Formats: sequence, C-alpha cells, structure tokens
Amino acid sequence: MVSCPAEGDLVALEMGRLATQYREATKLKAYLFGVLGMVEEVARAVCSVPEAFDIRSAVGDQLTLIGKRMGFPRCHCACETLPVYGIECEGASPLAPIAGPCDEAMWIDCGAVENSTICIDDDEVYRAHLLARRYQMLGLFDIGSLIVAVRHLWGETAWVPATGPGTVCIAPGRDLSPAETRLLPISLRIVPTAPGIDLTVHFGSDQIIGIGTGWSGSCDD
Repeated sequence: MVSCPAEGDLVALEMGRLATQYREATKLKAYLFGVLGMVEEVARAVCSVPEAFDIRSAVGDQLTLIGKRMGFPRCHCACETLPVYGIECEGASPLAPIAGPCDEAMWIDCGAVENSTICIDDDEVYRAHLLARRYQMLGLFDIGSLIVAVRHLWGETAWVPATGPGTVCIAPGRDLSPAETRLLPISLRIVPTAPGIDLTVHFGSDQIIGIGTGWSGSCDD
C-alpha cells in the first residue's frame, strides 16, 4: 500500500530548507506557504491514484482499464453453448446447460452452439482471470505457473493431471457451475501454455486412475 504524506508534511519539509537569511522574511514565507500548499494538494491527490489501479484491489472502471492494458477486455466474442432440453441427473456434469420443457432452449442435435458476446461483469471473476492472464502475458509456461494460473480460475482443487510431448491436460478438480461453464471458452484462452501445445481439459470431480500420490486406484471411484 502506498504511504501518502499527511496534510502539511510536504510544506513543512520544503520550508525547512529555507535559507537562514530568509527565515524572517514574512512576505516571502507567506508566498511560499501558498504555492507549496497548492503543490502539496496535488501531490496528495495523485498519491492515491496507483492504489486504485492495483490489480488485487481495483474495482469497476479501474479494473476494466487494467484488463484492457493486459489484452483481456471484459467482453469477448465466443462460441456459446446454448441450453438444451433435458433432465438434470445428480452427480452428472453436463457440458451444455439443461433446460426444462417450458424454458427457452433447443434440442441437443439441432446445433446448440452460436457466436455471441460474453462479458465478465463480476469484478472478482474478472480479477481471477486477470491474475491468470499475467502468466500468459509474461510467457511463463512452466508447470508451476500453469498450476497457479488454473487455481486462480477454479480454486485450489484445480491441477495438471498429465503432460506429454506437445500436450498438457488441466482439470478444475470439481464440477463447474453453470456460470463457469459458460465462461469456459474465454477462460481457456488465457491458460498459460506455449504456442503449439495441445490443451485438453478433464471435467468433473471424480479422481483419475493412476499410480502414486493423488491418483485413484484401479478399483476406486
């Protein structure tokens, strides 16, 4: 946090530098107090500006301006998955939003994808994306940076279950909410992977069968 000067501090500092022979010059001192007071007023106002543009505390238009300068505005053109008619099953993680018979939706075989503009209006969701975008922007393509970036997006359950030549798999480690699913085409754009790397996603909260710590055994769920 920036430590801004208290009222009168800058004036007192500069007046303390006045040469001894002018210490009794009443009119000169009055003039200097007036001029330095105006300069201090501006300095105190400007001092608080950087804090308003801190990525971790900025809100509203300030956060929007940060995002624009990071190459990630609030609104994006993306292929959006439209709701489809169906019945939600407990424990299932559908890739398309499920709608009831009286809702506005379409059948799954009728082309349930269209181009649309998706905007991130929630400041905290947008902030999480900007925090992840930093790693891509700086070209930090190591596994450690990738894990931190996906955890900014989806929380501490997110991880990298597999990597290989020219490919990497990321996993939220939990079921995504309908809002997170809608943002997925945008979220994947800022995952920090090197150019040419094929990115895949493992969905759902089920563990993945494997050998070693953190993996599920072949007879487990």
